[in-house]
Amino acid sequence: MELFKEYEASAPILKLIEQQALNRLTRMNRFIDRLIVNEQEKPENLRSSLSLWKSNRRFYRKKVNLNCKYASKARLKGFSATLEGTIKNISMTGLGLEIDPGNESALSHEIGEVFQVETTLPNGKELKLPCTLVRSSKGRGYTSLGMTYLELSDDERKILGFFLLPA
Repeated sequence: MELFKEYEASAPILKLIEQQALNRLTRMNRFIDRLIVNEQEKPENLRSSLSLWKSNRRFYRKKVNLNCKYASKARLKGFSATLEGTIKNISMTGLGLEIDPGNESALSHEIGEVFQVETTLPNGKELKLPCTLVRSSKGRGYTSLGMTYLELSDDERKILGFFLLPA
């Protein structure tokens, strides 16, 4: 009861922050429950597990206009074309990349393919992100790619987290 009184007496902005934190915690718990169930079921194909991410996406995405370079991870060991694109949105779990349709003739862009994406944030911090292609769509004069990160190091997580904080 005492905690409830403290909450009621707090400033409206603190109540809003507390409510957002509670909502995030609740969503994370639900997501972890779903991951456990999916792990037990062992989905046979990558597209079904990636569609779970897409259908339950409720995370913050920041609209940006960042130049980047990307290459297929499968070909990084040998000769591979490093292509340019523009990151249009970014979050803690993935990014949206726009590329010139001509890039598709230089490099395969198949769902499930792994790429290395390199960019420099406006604050001068460099990111090298291993990503999996989860969606691709064509627009007028560009191709839009949706990618999720395969892994983020602690340093990359911090750099990206600070960049995503509201200004």
